[in-house]
Formats: sequence, C-alpha cells, structure tokens
Amino acid sequence: MTAIKNDNPKKLSVKEEFKILAAKLRDREKLTLGEVLDFLKENAYHFMIILLCLPFVQPVPMMGLSSILGIVIALIGLSFAMGRMPKLPKKILDVKLPDKFMYYVFLASEKVFSFLEKFIKSRLVSISTNKLIARVSGGFIFVAALFLMLPVPIPFTNTLPTYAILLITIGELEEDGLLIIGGYLMFVATVIYFLLLLLGSLELVQFAV
Repeated sequence: MTAIKNDNPKKLSVKEEFKILAAKLRDREKLTLGEVLDFLKENAYHFMIILLCLPFVQPVPMMGLSSILGIVIALIGLSFAMGRMPKLPKKILDVKLPDKFMYYVFLASEKVFSFLEKFIKSRLVSISTNKLIARVSGGFIFVAALFLMLPVPIPFTNTLPTYAILLITIGELEEDGLLIIGGYLMFVATVIYFLLLLLGSLELVQFAV
C-alpha cells in the first residue's frame, strides 16, 4: 500500500487540505491514522483536534465519547502548552480507518470550511504566529478539553468548550488572530457557564436539605 503524499509545497488552507485528503482517499481500501498525520505534516495535530471536535458541535452532550476523545485533545493541548510536538504511540498510529467513512467526513468538512472561509482570513498575524501565545493557546485547549470530558448531562456542556477549542485551533491554522481571541472569549464563556451550573447545583442541594 502506497503512502499518501502531499505534493504541494505551499501552505494550504483548511478547506484545501480536506479537499485533497478526500480525493486521495476515494480509491483506497484502508488507511492508517499515521498516514493521515504524515500527509498533514506540521498541521497534523491541529487537524486531528478539529476532527475529534466534530461530534460535539451540536448542543446535546455525548457522555462517554466526550471523555474518550477529550483525553486525546487534552494531551495534544498539553503538548502545545509545553512547546512540544505531540507523540502518539505506534499502536494508535497503526489503527486502520475505514476509507469510505473518512472520505465522506473529509468531503463534508471541506464543504463546511468552504462556507466558514467567508468569515476567516489572515489578520492579527502577530498573535497567530507568536510562540508564547501558541503555548498559552495550548493551555486553553488543554483546560477546555478537561471541561469537555466532564460527564454532565446538560445541553451545551460539550458544545461551549468545543467551540473554544475549534476557534483557537482554526485561528492558528489560518493565521487568524481575531479568531484566536474569539476562542479565548468562548473559553471564558465556558468557565462562566460551568460556574453557573455549579452554583445552581449547590442551590438545589441546599434547597433539598
């Protein structure tokens, strides 16, 4: 089986990366996670975060799945915060993905980002390319992923941290500093939402007692 390759040397947008991946996968039988990461190169783990976040963009919490995928996102975010490239065990990298399923995932993602690109552009580049800010963003992704992992059966408990993670990650990929700031603000909204839930729970406990 021949490894998939990215022969285009110039930096591609998120939409273009998904479009090329979908085209590469159309005629293949099996593909490993390691091959996808190798194709995406330096952007590999940012794309992985986006893919892992996709199930949680809707308001209904997906307990169990959010805990499992949240762990992976948290580990990647922690690596970013420490200024290191994430490293996944070979056992995980060798996991084979169903090509037809991934083809439609990449195709749908390309269409979504075709729409989103109307609002995303390269701006405030000094924010998106600053190494210190990149580490801070990794910290935000890590903590937001911890919120995502919490098994709370209340609407938006998955959605808010997911959007914080997505805004920061896409902002870094597309060098959109304004989007990164939006991700920070969404993270603050996430913290406030969970604090309100905690205070509400304490009020109910006191009322019940």
